Amino acid sequence: MRLALVAAEPREWGERAAGRLRSLAEGFADRGHEVAAFCTQFWGGYDERHCHGGVTYRAVTVAPARSSFTTRLPALLSEFAPDVIHARPTPSASVLAANASSTLTRAPLVVDWRGHERPSGRIARRAAAAPDAVVVPSGVVAARARELGTPDERLQRIPRPIDCDLIRSVDPDPTHDVVTAAPLSADGDLEGFLLALAELRRRDWSALVIGDGPRHEAVADDLAALRIDDRVELAGDLSREERIAHYRGAHVFVDTRARSSFADELLWAMACGCVGIVEYREASAAHELLEGVPRGIRVTAPEAIEGAILDAADREHRTYDPEFERYDRPRIIGEYLETYRAAGE
Repeated sequence: MRLALVAAEPREWGERAAGRLRSLAEGFADRGHEVAAFCTQFWGGYDERHCHGGVTYRAVTVAPARSSFTTRLPALLSEFAPDVIHARPTPSASVLAANASSTLTRAPLVVDWRGHERPSGRIARRAAAAPDAVVVPSGVVAARARELGTPDERLQRIPRPIDCDLIRSVDPDPTHDVVTAAPLSADGDLEGFLLALAELRRRDWSALVIGDGPRHEAVADDLAALRIDDRVELAGDLSREERIAHYRGAHVFVDTRARSSFADELLWAMACGCVGIVEYREASAAHELLEGVPRGIRVTAPEAIEGAILDAADREHRTYDPEFERYDRPRIIGEYLETYRAAGE
């Protein structure tokens, strides 16, 4: 299969990229597919092509200029003659440009929403209705795409992947019993979690908060006011390996985020054996991961988090849960390939 991936932003591809799209591209290449990424140049020098990890990166433009990217994209895609075109939903104009190439090459267009995108306006509505398939990580994001005009029958839910081999390779760090990972901001909304810990101060536990943000000092002040600052560590941002070590060593992971397009950290933590506790929020997809999961507890009010932690404490401690291998990266790549084939039928 000749696969063209379209994402204008250099941050999608560079060495410090979030990694999801680049990882998918390299995963397709590992399976023997011919993969080309059409993007704004992020590498040095004057070469318009750059090869890494089995993927050929092709510079549509050398600077993030949307108009020139959109203008040049159709010809470059047509020259590559892909079997499938995989694009991000923003900028919307690049989706329409990719759709023009899709019509010329008869290659299906699949648009992949990560979840943070919020396109709007007339062009965005046209772009939402153009693809043969639209991949979303959760029902929350599906609703957003549907409202913009994506037909329901074209929506395909494919969750974000985890790396089970990596999880198994990291030794557990048993320092903390309870852990959460969220930005220290209004969206992190840790108040209910911290109050629950305060109610449990007479019991033996230690907790870890992973993440950073503008409310770091305010959260530290809250911990002192609740008299639990000696038992709750604010770890700041940690690497994936460090997070896995803490998740494998902990017993409980609590998610109270007000907004989340996909609960990545909850998924990693539960795959590491944690009992997952989620405070239901309308704008968060975290509760979706608990559907049919025995080691998941959903609460509808912050006052119930305390009882949920006590309930979780009675369950066996694990450092790995094979039930979540269905989210392993090779399986997710397989789901994408199935979506591509179905879109081309």
